[in-house]
Amino acid sequence: MNAEALEVRLGDVRVGTLIRQQRYHCSFQLDPDYLALAHRPILGQEFEDRNPHRARISEDSVPTWFSHLLPEQGGFLRDVVARQMGGEQLDDFNLLRQMGRDLPGAVRVLPMGWAEHDLEGAEPEHAPVAANRRDGAISFALAGIQAKWSMSRDKDRGLVLQGARGESAWLVKTPDAVYPHACENEFATMRWAEACGITTPPIDLIDTADLHGLPANVPIHAGRAFAIERFDRTQHGRVHQEDFAQVLGRPVQGKYEGTSYEVLAALVLRLCGEEDFDEFLLRLVFCVACGNADAHLKNWSLRYGDGIQARLSPAYDLLSIVAYADALGRQELALPLNGSRAFAAVSARSWRKVARLAEMDEADLVRRVGSAASTVRDTWHRIRDEFVREAGLGSDFTKAVEQHMARVPLLNSSS
Repeated sequence: MNAEALEVRLGDVRVGTLIRQQRYHCSFQLDPDYLALAHRPILGQEFEDRNPHRARISEDSVPTWFSHLLPEQGGFLRDVVARQMGGEQLDDFNLLRQMGRDLPGAVRVLPMGWAEHDLEGAEPEHAPVAANRRDGAISFALAGIQAKWSMSRDKDRGLVLQGARGESAWLVKTPDAVYPHACENEFATMRWAEACGITTPPIDLIDTADLHGLPANVPIHAGRAFAIERFDRTQHGRVHQEDFAQVLGRPVQGKYEGTSYEVLAALVLRLCGEEDFDEFLLRLVFCVACGNADAHLKNWSLRYGDGIQARLSPAYDLLSIVAYADALGRQELALPLNGSRAFAAVSARSWRKVARLAEMDEADLVRRVGSAASTVRDTWHRIRDEFVREAGLGSDFTKAVEQHMARVPLLNSSS
């Protein structure tokens, strides 16, 4: 089989080449000109940690960092794209070739030889995504397994499926038939987080009748969709990001394994600084309080506003999983804290290992965590009725959250 190559760009900078020499072997070659840049934009911490001047990174398939940019195997969006490709089973290399112009963050994966004006302009006739401009076709990639769409806000037609552009870029999750009111749950939980002082993007609940251009053969359940503004798209262009599964080099199916919240905390402190470390602590305490059992590695990200300095991204994918305890069967943290995933095991003592890894005073860190717990708990009691009513949720949601919080020692004065 002849070698195939795709060009990898970060914004306007060519950073390297993906080369497939046989069906299941791919290598990533960093570009010497990129490595020679005095102020080189960061593609991913993994490449920096591996010593970027070791130019070639080979794996049996597409390097894992790039696989994390794509919809997961067996997920909703990947199945939709496969059907649009005539039922073809897409491997990650072909999926990158198909969707590489509109990936998360500022990275693009393009056919070799595209001219500069092709990056934002009309595609050349031979471009593999050119056919995807028909209504309902998918030419964007979003990571994960859920039903979600990259859309743009249109002043006349609500939200339109045409990829995300500029300040009108939104990620939209449509109603779930298995977990009722999941969109409303996420909206209420994100509003609670915002009220606690957690950095969140703008959010909205939108009637599915105001979503336009979705594939005709995909069932969309009536109700309200959850919309969140994309923090990797601005009116000034794309902003690069990477999730912590990419940062740590974890396999796509390993987002719940191989690390702990202590490791994430220490990474945030080292890469982003103390301000973002405090935000991480508050956000993790909030995940414990709201019963978010899905705060896995792909639900934490770094954002590179200037292309170089990592900062903790705004919060996303925050919802109260314990409200669906019977359906999901999960009553535990996505990653361990102090060696345990049990919500009921989280107390002031649970954070001492975080202090050790971060090389911080234990007593000071415990005070910070206690302050965060008070903020989250007091904010819930102060405005819960407002955001639960705004989301259209009933007393069952409130009861589930409060029963959960009562079981968490950190959130009770006896801890």
